Amino acid sequence: MGLAEALYYELSNDSGVTAQVSTRIYQAGDVPQGAALPYIVLQQVDSVPSYHMTAEADIAQSRWQIDSYGATPYAARTVAAAIKSCLSFFRDDMGQVGNTVAVRATFLDSERHDYTQPADADQRGPHRISQDYLLWHRS
Repeated sequence: MGLAEALYYELSNDSGVTAQVSTRIYQAGDVPQGAALPYIVLQQVDSVPSYHMTAEADIAQSRWQIDSYGATPYAARTVAAAIKSCLSFFRDDMGQVGNTVAVRATFLDSERHDYTQPADADQRGPHRISQDYLLWHRS
Protein backbone atom coordinates (compact mmCIF):
# COMPACT_ATOMS: atom_id res chain seq x y z
CA MET A 1 0.00 0.00 0.00
CA GLY A 2 1.29 3.41 -0.90
CA LEU A 3 1.02 6.49 1.24
CA ALA A 4 -1.89 7.87 -0.84
CA GLU A 5 -3.99 4.77 -0.20
CA ALA A 6 -2.97 4.64 3.48
CA LEU A 7 -3.93 8.28 4.02
CA TYR A 8 -7.26 7.74 2.26
CA TYR A 9 -7.89 4.64 4.39
CA GLU A 10 -7.11 6.48 7.63
CA LEU A 11 -9.40 9.42 6.83
CA SER A 12 -12.23 7.27 5.45
CA ASN A 13 -12.22 5.12 8.61
CA ASP A 14 -12.21 8.00 11.08
CA SER A 15 -15.70 8.57 12.51
CA GLY A 16 -15.12 12.31 12.97
CA VAL A 17 -14.15 12.75 9.32
CA THR A 18 -16.88 10.54 7.89
CA ALA A 19 -19.51 12.28 10.05
CA GLN A 20 -18.68 15.41 8.05
CA VAL A 21 -18.07 14.13 4.50
CA SER A 22 -19.33 10.53 4.43
CA THR A 23 -17.30 8.89 1.62
CA ARG A 24 -16.55 12.11 -0.29
CA ILE A 25 -12.75 11.93 -0.08
CA TYR A 26 -11.01 12.31 -3.44
CA GLN A 27 -7.53 12.41 -4.91
CA ALA A 28 -6.68 15.65 -6.73
CA GLY A 29 -8.12 15.57 -10.24
CA ASP A 30 -10.72 12.91 -9.36
CA VAL A 31 -13.48 15.12 -7.93
CA PRO A 32 -16.69 14.38 -9.84
CA GLN A 33 -18.37 17.28 -11.65
CA GLY A 34 -20.96 18.77 -9.29
CA ALA A 35 -19.75 16.81 -6.23
CA ALA A 36 -21.90 17.40 -3.17
CA LEU A 37 -20.39 19.54 -0.42
CA PRO A 38 -18.64 19.09 1.91
CA TYR A 39 -15.76 17.00 0.59
CA ILE A 40 -12.00 16.47 0.93
CA VAL A 41 -9.29 16.50 -1.74
CA LEU A 42 -5.88 14.88 -1.16
CA GLN A 43 -2.76 15.82 -3.09
CA GLN A 44 0.86 14.90 -2.50
CA VAL A 45 3.01 18.00 -2.91
CA ASP A 46 6.45 16.45 -2.51
CA SER A 47 8.48 13.67 -0.97
CA VAL A 48 12.01 14.16 0.32
CA PRO A 49 14.20 11.14 1.12
CA SER A 50 16.62 11.21 4.02
CA TYR A 51 20.26 10.22 3.73
CA HIS A 52 23.09 9.26 6.00
CA MET A 53 26.80 9.20 5.13
CA THR A 54 26.76 6.04 3.01
CA ALA A 55 23.25 5.64 1.60
CA GLU A 56 19.63 6.64 1.62
CA ALA A 57 17.99 6.15 5.01
CA ASP A 58 14.74 4.22 5.25
CA ILE A 59 12.68 7.27 6.19
CA ALA A 60 11.23 10.06 4.06
CA GLN A 61 9.19 13.20 4.59
CA SER A 62 6.14 13.72 2.40
CA ARG A 63 4.08 16.90 2.24
CA TRP A 64 0.37 16.43 1.60
CA GLN A 65 -2.07 19.21 0.87
CA ILE A 66 -5.52 18.30 2.17
CA ASP A 67 -8.31 20.61 1.06
CA SER A 68 -11.61 20.81 2.92
CA TYR A 69 -14.47 22.21 0.84
CA GLY A 70 -17.75 23.41 2.32
CA ALA A 71 -20.75 25.52 1.34
CA THR A 72 -19.93 27.95 4.18
CA PRO A 73 -16.75 28.95 5.99
CA TYR A 74 -18.06 27.11 9.07
CA ALA A 75 -18.61 23.88 7.09
CA ALA A 76 -15.08 23.99 5.67
CA ARG A 77 -13.62 24.71 9.14
CA THR A 78 -15.56 21.81 10.66
CA VAL A 79 -14.16 19.38 8.08
CA ALA A 80 -10.62 20.76 8.52
CA ALA A 81 -10.92 20.36 12.30
CA ALA A 82 -11.98 16.71 11.89
CA ILE A 83 -8.97 16.07 9.65
CA LYS A 84 -6.65 17.75 12.15
CA SER A 85 -8.08 15.63 14.96
CA CYS A 86 -7.46 12.48 12.90
CA LEU A 87 -3.95 13.25 11.61
CA SER A 88 -2.18 15.74 13.85
CA PHE A 89 0.60 13.96 15.76
CA PHE A 90 -0.42 10.61 14.20
CA ARG A 91 2.32 8.05 14.82
CA ASP A 92 1.44 4.45 13.97
CA ASP A 93 0.92 2.09 11.09
CA MET A 94 -1.38 3.84 8.62
CA GLY A 95 -3.68 1.89 6.35
CA GLN A 96 -5.49 -1.41 6.27
CA VAL A 97 -4.26 -4.13 8.66
CA GLY A 98 -1.66 -6.27 6.91
CA ASN A 99 -1.03 -3.59 4.27
CA THR A 100 0.24 -0.48 6.02
CA VAL A 101 2.78 2.31 5.86
CA ALA A 102 4.83 2.92 9.01
CA VAL A 103 4.26 6.58 9.86
CA ARG A 104 6.69 7.91 12.45
CA ALA A 105 5.20 11.40 12.84
CA THR A 106 2.56 13.66 11.28
CA PHE A 107 2.47 17.42 11.73
CA LEU A 108 0.15 20.16 10.50
CA ASP A 109 2.59 22.59 8.85
CA SER A 110 0.29 25.33 7.52
CA GLU A 111 -3.32 26.28 6.86
CA ARG A 112 -4.83 28.65 4.28
CA HIS A 113 -8.43 29.85 3.81
CA ASP A 114 -9.90 30.55 0.38
CA TYR A 115 -13.15 31.12 -1.46
CA THR A 116 -13.73 29.95 -5.04
CA GLN A 117 -15.74 32.44 -7.08
CA PRO A 118 -18.08 30.53 -9.43
CA ALA A 119 -18.29 31.36 -13.13
CA ASP A 120 -22.01 32.11 -12.73
CA ALA A 121 -22.39 35.21 -10.54
CA ASP A 122 -25.83 33.97 -9.40
CA GLN A 123 -24.26 30.93 -7.74
CA ARG A 124 -22.28 30.59 -4.51
CA GLY A 125 -18.86 29.04 -4.70
CA PRO A 126 -17.38 26.68 -2.15
CA HIS A 127 -15.18 27.76 0.72
CA ARG A 128 -11.87 25.93 1.03
CA ILE A 129 -9.36 25.37 3.79
CA SER A 130 -6.02 23.99 2.59
CA GLN A 131 -3.89 22.26 5.19
CA ASP A 132 -0.33 21.06 4.57
CA TYR A 133 0.68 17.99 6.57
CA LEU A 134 4.22 16.66 6.89
CA LEU A 135 4.33 12.88 7.21
CA TRP A 136 7.56 11.19 8.24
CA HIS A 137 7.31 7.58 7.09
CA ARG A 138 9.31 4.50 6.19
CA SER A 139 10.30 4.70 2.54
